[in-house]
Amino acid sequence: MIRRLAALVLLAAAGTATWGEDPPNPHWAVEGCRHCHAGEPRTMSLAEGEATCDRCHDAASVAQIIHPLDLPPGRLAGRMAEMDVPLLDGRIGCLSCHDLTVQCLGGLDARSANAAFLRGPDGGNASASCFLCHSADSYQRQNPHRQWSGDGALLRGQCSLCHVGEVEPGARHAEVHVAEPALCTGCHQTRNHPGGVNHMVTPSDAFRERMSQAQHGDALAGMTPRQVQAYLAAQPPEPTQSLPAGYGGRIVCTTCHNPHDEGIFGAADPRGQGADEPRRLRMGEESLCAACHPD
Repeated sequence: MIRRLAALVLLAAAGTATWGEDPPNPHWAVEGCRHCHAGEPRTMSLAEGEATCDRCHDAASVAQIIHPLDLPPGRLAGRMAEMDVPLLDGRIGCLSCHDLTVQCLGGLDARSANAAFLRGPDGGNASASCFLCHSADSYQRQNPHRQWSGDGALLRGQCSLCHVGEVEPGARHAEVHVAEPALCTGCHQTRNHPGGVNHMVTPSDAFRERMSQAQHGDALAGMTPRQVQAYLAAQPPEPTQSLPAGYGGRIVCTTCHNPHDEGIFGAADPRGQGADEPRRLRMGEESLCAACHPD
């Protein structure tokens, strides 16, 4: 905490710009320089750079999702020194992994190749950046979506990578460690998609109705709105809908992608749709888009 406060004092002394509670995103923005620099952009010290990160990014959340911060490198100190990984006062910080100057000097090509401005010879490859410090031979990230062993046994330990506590197969609800999309972006570093559009929004009533109807597929084709209402009213209650919303009714990653392995849910359960597909899409691409965007 003392180190963080000292860094903030240094930053204030340097005359860095300030803002309110809802700062704009300066990364890769044409006017982004002024949000971190006062006057002409200049090279910041490591302490100033770390303090700039702290003003927008909550260190506790980052540590929970991606990597612990503010700790000594321990047995990795020699390797980190060899790979020229910077430390602030001998401790790991934001700039140990991220090189802010990439976005300042690299241009649009750098943004396309390395949106998170990660360090390393293969910038943009998250695994390669991790292996600057960690040995690829001894450090293997677990895949939470692989939920069966080679001999067909359920790997119960995999559930705890995303869920809190032990989860029974087929459970109607299971608490997760952190809400989406943060739960997913710790591993999947993806931009707005599909089509470069942010879909992580709260759908309108009309879209929400389409999402709930999606599980009935072709049965609704050609029906008038009144016929659709009558058809749905006559159906038995479903265990859940095929395109589930996340907490607060928002569209999240798992609205379109099934995070569970094939066979976790019964064949007739809508929650199992898409589990056998390569990208775990709950429907075919065209059907998935048309479920919400019929026109």
